[in-house]
Parts: sequence; C-alpha cells; structure tokens
Amino acid sequence: MSTLSLFGRVALLAVFLAAICGCIGTGPTLPPVQLKVTTRVITEEERRAETAPAPAAPAVGIEQHEKKFVVVVNGAKSKEYDRIGKPGQGDGWDIVIPPPLYDGEISYSPNRKRVAYIAKRGEKWLAVVDGKEEKEYDDVSYLQFSPDSKGVAYCAVRNGKGFVVVNGKETETGMVKGLEFSPDSKRIAYVALENRKEAVVLDGIKGKGYDYVDFRYHPGDEKLVFSPDSKRLAYMAVSGKKMFMVIDGVESDEYDSIGNGLAFSPDSKRVAYVAIRDKKMMVVVDGTEGPKYDGILGVYFSQDSKKIMYAAIRGRKWYIVIDGVEVRQFPYDVKASSWPKFVFSPNAQRYACVAQAKGKKQMVIVDGVKSVEYDGVCNGDIGVAWSPDSRHVAYWALRDRKWRIVVDGTESEFEGVNPISGVWFESPTRIKARAFKEGVGEIYMDIEVDES
Repeated sequence: MSTLSLFGRVALLAVFLAAICGCIGTGPTLPPVQLKVTTRVITEEERRAETAPAPAAPAVGIEQHEKKFVVVVNGAKSKEYDRIGKPGQGDGWDIVIPPPLYDGEISYSPNRKRVAYIAKRGEKWLAVVDGKEEKEYDDVSYLQFSPDSKGVAYCAVRNGKGFVVVNGKETETGMVKGLEFSPDSKRIAYVALENRKEAVVLDGIKGKGYDYVDFRYHPGDEKLVFSPDSKRLAYMAVSGKKMFMVIDGVESDEYDSIGNGLAFSPDSKRVAYVAIRDKKMMVVVDGTEGPKYDGILGVYFSQDSKKIMYAAIRGRKWYIVIDGVEVRQFPYDVKASSWPKFVFSPNAQRYACVAQAKGKKQMVIVDGVKSVEYDGVCNGDIGVAWSPDSRHVAYWALRDRKWRIVVDGTESEFEGVNPISGVWFESPTRIKARAFKEGVGEIYMDIEVDES
C-alpha cells in the first residue's frame, strides 16, 4: 500500500468520525498536495523596506547623585528625587536596577513616544509625565497610559482621601484598588474600597459592594475585562464563601471558584469563563454551563464569534471540546501545561493547534488529526497559518536538525535553511516565507500548492 493511499484513508476516516460527533464543520478537506518551491535572494531594497525601524522608544536612564536619583530621557535630566518607581506599578518596558539604588519601573506609552514614572521626594509621591511633575500626594500607584497613548491615569491618596487622576484631573473616589482603561480609551473602571466592601466604579457610577473584587496586580493580568468594543465589562466578585461573575452589572450563578479564561467573543456579544463547583470545572458560555471536567485550559472564540473551543481533561485523557461537544475519538495524552492557543480557520469550520507530545516533541492537530511528531513547530505566536479559503494549513517544522514547510501534512525539506519569519498565504494556493540559507543569505521562499 502506498504512503499516499494510507494517508488518504486515515484522513478520510478521521473526518468521517469527527463529522459523526458533530465536532467539526463541513469545511472542505483536500487530499495530500504537491508543493512547488522556488527561492530567490532578498534584495537590499526589500530588506530595508521590510526592516524599517518602528518608532524608537525614548532613551531612558537613571543616574545616582549621592543619595538622589535623576531620570534622563533623551538626554534631558529630571529634577532629583529620593526614589524612582514603585515595584509592580508600571505598565510598559521595565528598567530594573537592584535596590537600594532603584527598584521600580518606567512606563512607556503604547506608541512608545511618551514616558511616565512615579517618583518620591521627601515623604511625598508624585507622577512625572513627559518630564512634567504632577501634584504631590501621600501615595501614588497604578500609573498607566491609555491604549491610544493619549491618556494617563493613576490612583492617589492625600490626607486619607483617595483619588483617581486622569490627565491631571482629580476625582475623589475613596480608597482605590487599581484601574483599567477600555480598549477605545474612552472609559475607565476601578475598584473602590469603602466600609470593608469593594465595588467597581465604571464611568463614575459605583456598582454593588462585595467582600472582594478580583483585580490585577501585574500589567497584562487584567481582571476587570472590557469587551473588544468597550461597551461591556466583566469581573469576578466574592460574597461570603461563594464566587461569581458580574457581567454588565448582572451576577452569574454562584460557584466555589472562578478559574482563568474569561473571554469575550470578537463581536463582543458573547462571553465565556471557567467556573469550578464540587471540584469540577466547566466552561460557562452566555450563562449556560458546559460539561464538567477535571481540568480546562484555554477558552477561544472563532473569528466569526459563533464557535468556542477549549481543551479539557477527564481522568488522564485530554479532549478538544467545541461548542460543548467532545472530540471523543481523539483524546491526547499530552502535557497539561503545553496546550497553546487554538486557531480556527477563517470560515470557523476547522481548527488547528500545536501541542506538546511526550518528551520534548511537538505535533500539530488539525481537525482532530495528529501530525507526525517534530522536534519543533513554529509559525509566529499562533503556530500555524490558514489559507484565506480555509482549505489549507501550513507551518514550519524541525526534524533531525532540518527545517521543512508542512502544508496539509505534505513536507518540503530544506538543507541549510533556518526560518526568519512564519509562513503566510498570499492567496489560497500561494505561500511565502523568509529564511536564511547558509552560503546565500536571506531568501524569499515562494510555494505553490498544487491541488491536482
């Protein structure tokens, strides 16, 4: 029996079983393809165009003048301060110098054009934004830029009173535990503390008080979660011994705990999160509880917001679950910590992910079908690339110290080539990639997918 025939029968069987279980859509599945690869050296003009530098962040340094500190931004020196920064309060790139010299962070705006930091002078704290000092307070924390880089906000305390300061304007709030900008930078939410209760304040309107409201303690670990369109807000709250989600001000059912994985759909109309009750985990989608498992990792919506996928474990087996239905015929015995982000195809009818097999091997799972094992798989942050028509999936893979481009399971192996970029589709049947070839330099790789 030929290799082609064997692959075709296995693929056909996998799709047939998956279709029976209702776990994948009816997207087209093609037989193994033929790959026609051509390469050419990248010209100096192309290299300069593709590697045009992004806007440079300001050059920032810290100088010590005896027991005082000075921040230097693009050569301009600040006033002297007793301390620069507060641990864990920045929201940008870090400049870290071991204590006692300096133990804090400098915050850069998302567009890398602005700089802000918290400084201490005597017994007072203040924010310094773009080299300009703002008011002094007894404490300043949670300094951050808005996503559009135009706004700056932080929490402050003066004479026992709490404030939120946005673009220099104070709002008395009582004591505050952190704050969060919406994606469109037009809204702000924070957790206010009053009478031993914690309440979320959104656009200046205070919500119900709870025993505890979960909030981030490090940049990127958001607990007050805005929807992509900035119109909705979700967070976890505790009352007594029970936890629940509060979505648009409405409380969910109570649970023993709420796990990681809160996600809004791309269109902002749907929301999902992981909940725990009686030592079992479940994904709750739009208020409806899914099947119970011993563990759940990752909750991902498709690009059209209609499907949701996650990995779940029952006993010692892992399953891929789509819209609450298990891919029962394909349990995977892989490391729990290694499940990455799933990637739906553009039409949301197919899926792929890179998974860690036993040992140090990796494999790609497409529509429930495992690839052969590789020493490594890479293609940018998401691991694989889908064709615009959802018919093909491609990625770089490493085996026996040789890189290859894999398209629908068909490999094209290269000698002396190392990837510089992930592969990408220019059209449904044409793939490009950048690589470095020994003795040649940087090259473009043009790959034609022959479906005949």
